[in-house]
Amino acid sequence: MEPFVLEAKREPLQDAGEVRPGEMEPQQSAEGVASGERDLSQGAGGVGLGERDLLQGAGGVASGEQELSRLAGSGRLEMAKLGLEPQPNSQRKRQQKLEPQPQLLRLRWDGVTAGFTTRHGGVSRPPFASLNCGLHVGDDPADVVGNRERLAQALGQPLAACTYAEQVHGCEVLVATPEHRGRGRASREGAVQGTDAFVTAERGLVLCAQFADCVPLFLHDPVRRVVGLAHAGWKGSVLNIAQATVSAMARAFGSRPEELRAAVGPSIGVCCYEVDAAVADRVRAALTAAGAAPQAEANVLRAQPVGKFMLNLQEFNRNLLEQAGILSACIEVTQLCTSCRTDLFFSHRKEGGSTGRMVAWIALV
Repeated sequence: MEPFVLEAKREPLQDAGEVRPGEMEPQQSAEGVASGERDLSQGAGGVGLGERDLLQGAGGVASGEQELSRLAGSGRLEMAKLGLEPQPNSQRKRQQKLEPQPQLLRLRWDGVTAGFTTRHGGVSRPPFASLNCGLHVGDDPADVVGNRERLAQALGQPLAACTYAEQVHGCEVLVATPEHRGRGRASREGAVQGTDAFVTAERGLVLCAQFADCVPLFLHDPVRRVVGLAHAGWKGSVLNIAQATVSAMARAFGSRPEELRAAVGPSIGVCCYEVDAAVADRVRAALTAAGAAPQAEANVLRAQPVGKFMLNLQEFNRNLLEQAGILSACIEVTQLCTSCRTDLFFSHRKEGGSTGRMVAWIALV
């Protein structure tokens, strides 16, 4: 069963346009915002600061119109003479479209919020459209931070709780404490440097890592209430970042591998990920070093013509998690391929490197 549940995509609201025949026209409030429009904007839950300012600005104009009308004494006729005749409600346009909420994939685990973003529900422009959360890809930093803010709001968390790292395809694991809360949320310079995995027992601290084909690894100790998150590309995988993260949980918090649960998230699949013989050799060496069964290689590497191999990064990491001591029944693996599903995800390989980044997150609740 697929462990990640895709939330329904919420489409952007369209401009109001003309009121359809038979529809009641919205009443103008004292602030100048139609009550029906205000209800929609509040219900959307994700009105941006710019949209709110525009609506407030409209309120000031409307208040001025009302005052002029009162002083003139002859209502709309005098306002028209002053050039202030408002557009009829039936022709009023919303001043800015309301963006959809971020579309997310969620892990249904008790005691945590965890999941993975899609590429939908943000403000970035192509080739980063639209929920790009990577500051390092050439996107407008203001849009990226705005997207991260939208994600935080969707999670019911302040952006100041979200901790990001400057990932380097290594195997360093950070034990995140309150002093790391919010690091890297708005700049690369502020991020935790040279780190590809986190573990924490702190509530109110959201671990965030970025992806565009690499494997997100989610870990949860429900007994000691600890969570972990790792970024596992092929380099991090052959360095066994899975084992490193499990070991960090054990050292820092006394977690026992047999009590953990784990999930392997969306990444490039075996269907799309071709590697050369040098990479395949390192994968074999990592499997051997981890103590994997001889038949594990056949499930991780598929030989292709001319010395190439198809690499199953998801199965590779599932095997490494199992060798780290997590029970096989407690490891969930997605079937989603980021390269096959560029309608849903960013894919570095499929899109030639010019694309955005998704975020995997996990936090105790």
